[in-house]
Parts: sequence; structure tokens; C-alpha cells
Amino acid sequence: MQDIVWYDLGSGVGKAVLQFALQHKIKRAVGIELARSRHDIAAAALDWLERNQQQAQDQEQQPQLTRKKCEFLSVEKPVFVCDSFTERIYQVRESKIVRVNE
Repeated sequence: MQDIVWYDLGSGVGKAVLQFALQHKIKRAVGIELARSRHDIAAAALDWLERNQQQAQDQEQQPQLTRKKCEFLSVEKPVFVCDSFTERIYQVRESKIVRVNE
């Protein structure tokens, strides 16, 4: 599965993209969203997850603190694009899974 690139066209606030990247050993998960407000929420969620992961790694040095580590199983970190998917459709050809929201 590590050669799979997973696209979510109309990714909204990015929940499906982040979940897929967290739970599956794929190459990359990409969310493409047209609405700037939803894209910004997805980007903030990714940033929060990355900060959470760094804090968990830092706390591993301190055994008295416990915090669940959040790691992406995907080879590359998820990507969120604020654009029309028709502008980037050429990249979708590399994928094996494309999810389109209505």
C-alpha cells in the first residue's frame, strides 16, 4: 500500500484526509478544497497534530508524563490544497484511490 496516493476532492475540514494518513501505510494523502475557510481549518488541524506529535516526542524524555503519541502511518505527511481540483487533475492520475465529496 505504500505506493498509494489518496486524494479527497472536496476535502472540507480535512477529517478524512487526516484519518486516512494516520491509519494507513500509504505514500501520501492529499485534500483538495475550494473553500478557503474549510481549507484553513484543515491546515490548522494538521498543524495541531504535528505539534501534538512533537510534544509527545519531547515528553518521552520525561517518563512521569504520559501523553498518547499521534503518528502518521503515511510515508509523507498529508497535504491540503486550496484550489479547484480541475486545476490539479493531472496529479490525480498518479493515485489509486480518489474520494469525491458531493
